[in-house]
Amino acid sequence: MLKKCGCGKLIPQGTARCPACVSRHMVYNRRDRDAQAAAFYNSREWRIVRAQVLMRYACLDLYAFYIDNTVITADMVHHIEELRDCWDKRLDPSNLIPLNSQSHNKISAQYNLGGKPKKDAQNLLRSLLTRYASEVREANIAEGV
Repeated sequence: MLKKCGCGKLIPQGTARCPACVSRHMVYNRRDRDAQAAAFYNSREWRIVRAQVLMRYACLDLYAFYIDNTVITADMVHHIEELRDCWDKRLDPSNLIPLNSQSHNKISAQYNLGGKPKKDAQNLLRSLLTRYASEVREANIAEGV
């Protein structure tokens, strides 16, 4: 049985990443990620909040759903305001959005532009969270829940 790696390559089930991605992530963690962020992403508190966010949104990549009009399973949770910019919001559910790697790459490209493009991307992501919550509320009301 095969599954897709975050980069899109087919890899065996039970394998986290393809060799190229493993190498790339190891270099990133060693060279670019600070020790505090690395420790946080390996913490129990992050794993719990990450799982809660994925469950809250039924593992739906909200960016792909609303922007690309496709249903894709989220495989990560993204910080709208990044850790290095706002450490205090690292576990705040209103700062977390479920994404897959392709959507995350699109958003990261906007973030890398900095300034207005980054702020616009952050505002868009917040609006997607609000839209989803509103639509879920309306659906629950319609169903009498």
